[in-house]
Amino acid sequence: MACSTRDKVLLAAAQSFSQKGFSATSIGDIARCAAISQGAMYNHFRSKNELIVAIVNDATESALAVYAEPYVGSSLDHLCELMNNCITKSGYPIEPALWIEIIAEAARNSDVNRAFTEADIAMRGALKNIITRGIERDEFRETDPEEISIVLFAMLDGLLARRAYMPNFKLQENLTSLKKVVARIMGVPEAAC
Repeated sequence: MACSTRDKVLLAAAQSFSQKGFSATSIGDIARCAAISQGAMYNHFRSKNELIVAIVNDATESALAVYAEPYVGSSLDHLCELMNNCITKSGYPIEPALWIEIIAEAARNSDVNRAFTEADIAMRGALKNIITRGIERDEFRETDPEEISIVLFAMLDGLLARRAYMPNFKLQENLTSLKKVVARIMGVPEAAC
């Protein structure tokens, strides 16, 4: 399948931001990485801000598609599978180092902050649906899905940060109790795990 120029530019930007950081990456760096002229790049994106926002939006769209896929197992298994996939499957649109760079840039750049906040709300909304379904099925204790979604996303952000600075970190080897931790947060009895 042929890769569109837009996709090449986004991939090059993701790689460059991940390796050099958002501030240290120039438009020229991205164009060289994409093997296109800067003019061709400007046909798709006017600035680095537009690029990083597009990366956030693409990642959100991909994540929401996965969250929306039908799931036949328990709500706990669904949450754990989604978290595991988020932590262990890296690559475009978001790898751990890039995720940390996006978080850092969201703290200082209003365009990125807006996109990141919208993405956070959308993805946590999808997660809250799973939590709500688990509560309705009596799989989870009665709890506030909003609050729990914030806690679970904080765990994800922390584990992704760990993968960014510890490339050899393996979730299955280094955190064998993720399911038990999530079960405890959700009020699932130990025997049900």
